[in-house]
Amino acid sequence: MCRSLRKFMVKRFFDRRGLGLAELVVSLGILVFMSAVVYGLIGNSQMAFSDMSMGTQLRDGLRQALQKVELELRNTGYSGGAAQFTISAGAGAFGSDTIRFSVPITCSTATTFLNASGDPANWGAGLTWGCNSSTCMDANNSCTVIEYKYINYALNSSGQLVRSVLGAGFSTVASAVIGRDMSGMTISYAAATRTFTVTMTAQKLSGRHRMITETASQNIRLLN
Repeated sequence: MCRSLRKFMVKRFFDRRGLGLAELVVSLGILVFMSAVVYGLIGNSQMAFSDMSMGTQLRDGLRQALQKVELELRNTGYSGGAAQFTISAGAGAFGSDTIRFSVPITCSTATTFLNASGDPANWGAGLTWGCNSSTCMDANNSCTVIEYKYINYALNSSGQLVRSVLGAGFSTVASAVIGRDMSGMTISYAAATRTFTVTMTAQKLSGRHRMITETASQNIRLLN
């Protein structure tokens, strides 16, 4: 009896048919669909992370650029009642604003920073950002002629924020890029509070062809 049953089971096992064509197609279809869903979710997650990372980079770039502008711009002001700064609306690339200004300088090691009235004795520009001595505020260490007269901030057509140093005749003496991926800059001044408001916008195309846009603003109160 047991022997006959064993033979029967073995025969049934080897007699079983495999999957039919229709069943195979359905199974493969389900597998392909599930794979597409999984890969789609992974791809979207990676793209979203990439967009977030790009947004963070843009915000950091804006913060650093605004910090540099603030540290210089807050030192401009008035000399004899005349403003030492000029805002030109829409004069930069993409219709952005530009600003040209002078700051108090030491143009010679022999001169004092203030005049007899207690006001800045000389106005000009630092040849490099962060300059704090006469050696980088005047070409020949003489106050007779101020070679580095103005600092100018403007966006160029490549989306770069450029810090330029201008001579008395507005010719460019030196320039340096302090911000990238910029698409806009607006500058306003409130005389009542002696405060500038600088707003910058940065844009960059992400890996999935989405335009990532970040904006940052800073109020800058004059020290002088």
